[in-house]
Amino acid sequence: MLNQENVLSEERQRQKRKAAVLKHLNILLFLAPFAVVFSIFFLYPLGYGIYVSFFKWNIYNPSVNEFVGFENYFKILFDSENIYHQYFMEGMWNTFLFVLMSVPCMLIVPFALAYLINMKPFGWKVFKCIFFAPGVISIAAVGIIFTELFNTDYGLINNVFDLEIQWTNHQPYAWIVILLCTVWWSIGSNLVIFHAALAEVDKTVYEAASLDGCVGLKKIWYITLPSIKNQFMVVLMTTVIGSFGLYGQSYLITKGGPDDTTQTVIMRIQAAASKPGFTGMVSAMAICLGIVIIICTVIQHFATKDHGDRVSRHSRAKAAKGEVKA
Repeated sequence: MLNQENVLSEERQRQKRKAAVLKHLNILLFLAPFAVVFSIFFLYPLGYGIYVSFFKWNIYNPSVNEFVGFENYFKILFDSENIYHQYFMEGMWNTFLFVLMSVPCMLIVPFALAYLINMKPFGWKVFKCIFFAPGVISIAAVGIIFTELFNTDYGLINNVFDLEIQWTNHQPYAWIVILLCTVWWSIGSNLVIFHAALAEVDKTVYEAASLDGCVGLKKIWYITLPSIKNQFMVVLMTTVIGSFGLYGQSYLITKGGPDDTTQTVIMRIQAAASKPGFTGMVSAMAICLGIVIIICTVIQHFATKDHGDRVSRHSRAKAAKGEVKA
């Protein structure tokens, strides 16, 4: 009898192991197409770019390629006499400036709109579609729209408001146009994420906070933001990464002007890539940009996470003591 039970137990164990193996094989089969595409179009170009960045690389004559180690990186980052140091740093400064301007706008505006839509006013679904619609338009069409809107001679903005501003030829107007274009074109995706997050916040928490006297902006600060901190961090990091990748708006609307003040690092990398003999230097620029983006997103992640945790603890402590007042 014991032998039969042992045999049955072993058989059940074998069946469980077989089922587990089949389950893992199914998972691997589902992941395989993505893994192949990801490897071909991301991992291989990334690895090849890192490899090239350590060489004085001539794409037109590979036989003269020379290994230079970290020399390309040193010239870009620290050699002030090298033309590519200034070339890269000016592009990075312009990009950082845009990130500082665009990220707050692309967080505050979609969050405010999502908060209003979450109150479900009349026609809220229509407004949600309207705000999301620009995101499906190509950047080429968006660039043409804003170029025509802010045209100095016949643009709608100058004509309606009786202005004579040369929007794309002077600062800070050029950055204003690019910023407005980016916010109008990109807030839809952030708005959808914020709206979905706000819809999941427990309404009883708002009711309890109102009874304790927490209303208005304090309710948003102590209740709403801590409740959606995970979604907020996702939106923040994707927005930062997207802002560092600014290219189409600046290229189509201002052509990098006036005086290269809107020429971003991506535009400079693309322009330098067309010159023979500088492929290694250009690859080093791209890797440096990637490292900067990683550093910024990591800092944003921990700073936002720590702040959200502190606000949550503070809010819970004050709510427990009944100290949250308007």
